[in-house]
Amino acid sequence: MTEIDIGENSVNLVLYYRDMPLKVEDLHKYSGLITRNCKKYFVGKMAILGRENLPAKEVDNNLAQEFGYTFHTVRTTVLQFAKAIDRLFVKAPDIAMAVIANKSPITYNDIFKLSKDEPIKKQGRKKTKYPELPRLTIKNTLPFDYDSQTMSLVYTIPSWVSTIERAFMASDLNRVSPTAKIKLAEELTKLNDTAQALISMLND
Repeated sequence: MTEIDIGENSVNLVLYYRDMPLKVEDLHKYSGLITRNCKKYFVGKMAILGRENLPAKEVDNNLAQEFGYTFHTVRTTVLQFAKAIDRLFVKAPDIAMAVIANKSPITYNDIFKLSKDEPIKKQGRKKTKYPELPRLTIKNTLPFDYDSQTMSLVYTIPSWVSTIERAFMASDLNRVSPTAKIKLAEELTKLNDTAQALISMLND
C-alpha cells in the first residue's frame, strides 16, 4: 500500500504547478498518484496554455486522444473546470483544494457557480450536503500550508531520479554527440548547484 495520500499529493502538485506548464509526459508519470479531478485540472490547463501557440481545435483533439477524453469534453467541461478551479483558488481556496483532493460533495455545475459567485439552488429530492458549504468561505480558509512546496518536491524528485536513471541505462554514452554531452553536463551542474544550495539552507 502506498504511503502517499493521493488527495494530499494532488493538492500539492496543483499548488506547485498552477503557474507553470506541466508537460504531457509528466502528467502521465503521475497517473495513479493523483485524483481524477487533479488530472482534469491539469488537462484543462494544457488546453488553455496550448491555445497560445496552436489552434484550439488541434489542441483539444490532441489532448482528448492523449488522455482518453472526447473532443467535446476537453473543449467544454475540462477546460472550464480548470478555469473554475483557478477562480476558486482566489475566492475560496479551501473549496478548490477539497475538490482537487476529491473530498468535496459538490457537483461540477456547482463548482462553476461557486467560482462565479452564483447561488446554488437545491432541487427536487436531491438532499446533498450543500447546507455545509456556506462554512467553506474565504473567511474560513485553511491556513497557508508552508510545507506544500517542499512536499511537492519530496513527491516529484524520485520521478526525476528515475527518469535520469532510465535515460542512462538506455543510452550508449560513447555514441552521444559532444554537443549533447556538454548540454547535459551544464544542466546537471545547475541541478547539483541548486540541490547543494537547498541542502545547505535546510541544514542551517
